[in-house]
Amino acid sequence: MYLPSLGTRSNPISCGRLPLEEWEQKAREVGLGDYPISTLLTMFRCYDKHGLWGSSHVLDCLLGWEATTFGSLVMRVIGDEG
Repeated sequence: MYLPSLGTRSNPISCGRLPLEEWEQKAREVGLGDYPISTLLTMFRCYDKHGLWGSSHVLDCLLGWEATTFGSLVMRVIGDEG
């Protein structure tokens, strides 16, 4: 699906899971140090094991309005393209 507000047709945005070893290699290539890499890998493993929990109420408070849900975004894009 193409999301006009998030990318272009020549430079689309995608998401997926990057293996930790590949992430670590890329982080080292751009000069990230041992401590931040170790800390982030620990965090990623914790999220893998326990998930990433949060509250939409906190996001709403930070934004100052109700956050758009993923479903609403998809419907908006489909409506724009349909």
